[in-house]
Amino acid sequence: MIKIKRGRQLSKEFIKQWNTAVDREFECNEFLDPQKRNSFSKDIFFILTEKKKIKSIARIKEYSVIFEEKRYKVLGITDMVSLKKGHGYGIKLVKSMIRYIKKTKKTEISFCHPKNTNFYKKGGFIIIKNAVKQFYYKDKSGKVIKNNWDKDLLCINGTDNLINKIKSYPKQKIQMSTKFF
Repeated sequence: MIKIKRGRQLSKEFIKQWNTAVDREFECNEFLDPQKRNSFSKDIFFILTEKKKIKSIARIKEYSVIFEEKRYKVLGITDMVSLKKGHGYGIKLVKSMIRYIKKTKKTEISFCHPKNTNFYKKGGFIIIKNAVKQFYYKDKSGKVIKNNWDKDLLCINGTDNLINKIKSYPKQKIQMSTKFF
């Protein structure tokens, strides 16, 4: 069963499980803090369970990009983790997220390491190879931050047709409203 919840609906126990799973997968230092729920309260969490045990998790967040001097609100997938690989949990979660995104009619843009690209393509994403170099983020001091670990974009074209525009201008820089995830 796949449950879809907003961040504000998550229990402290689930947040603890989430942080453990994400840390194990990505060895990250950014955790969800139940005391600072506003930072993820609007994010959409996908939780695949089997026999009441969590098998796969992911999160969709909304952010903005500026492309050709126009701001677009887009969705991005982050923190996708299957606790047990090779059982089809991840692909089920991906397909559920794609259905959800398509219902919103918004564009989805996420970043992917090439070793994972085929998995997401099999799930139904549009893949734009080596397009991450177009994206950047400016931190509070104005320093430009680039994504040096991912290469490919995972996309779903929304009603704004942003993905087709990005594909038409592969050298155009795209500013993000948030740091890379």
